[in-house]
Amino acid sequence: MPVHQMLLAGLTGVSAEAGDLLRRQAARGLADHAIAVARLTIAVSRTLELDEPETAACARAALFHDAGKLEVPPRILDRPAALSSAAWSLVRTHPERGERLVAAVPELADVAPIVRHHHERWDGAGYPDGLTGDAIPHGARVIFACDAFDAMTSVRPYRPTLTAPAALEEIRAGAGTQFDPVVAGAVVETIESDRRNSGWARGR
Repeated sequence: MPVHQMLLAGLTGVSAEAGDLLRRQAARGLADHAIAVARLTIAVSRTLELDEPETAACARAALFHDAGKLEVPPRILDRPAALSSAAWSLVRTHPERGERLVAAVPELADVAPIVRHHHERWDGAGYPDGLTGDAIPHGARVIFACDAFDAMTSVRPYRPTLTAPAALEEIRAGAGTQFDPVVAGAVVETIESDRRNSGWARGR
């Protein structure tokens, strides 16, 4: 069974709408990152000892967290250089766009708030609503940190790729400001344990 279907295994079935979102993400080159973030989100959720329903909800939200980027032109997302302020403002609308796309799929509607808030920061400096601390949905806090780790350790044309240890230092440094400190600790624990046990993150 493909990874993305395994992540959706808690559903009664994958609807045409959900399948279409997955296919559209794959066509735009968004699927690999989404799957990587979802896998890490599941592992971190288990480190946090979340129950299975919350873990499953986090996984589904992670799989579609960047769905809103489908409405951002490829010439902006695929630009191999820093974005202009106008282009960056457009990219920053993707959580709200994603919320709307996900809310329109009945079996994903419950995770739409997580998708909306996956760029909120613990200190309130995030977007789109500037939520702080525990006002941010827990799943969004988990995805935000997992998304950051995968982004830092992935090849991007506009910035250097970090090793896993270097990225974990960034996660530690952001604990309590950028990231929920408990979630940040769980990400560090999960990655370090995985690397010691030759898991999926070992090569990063």
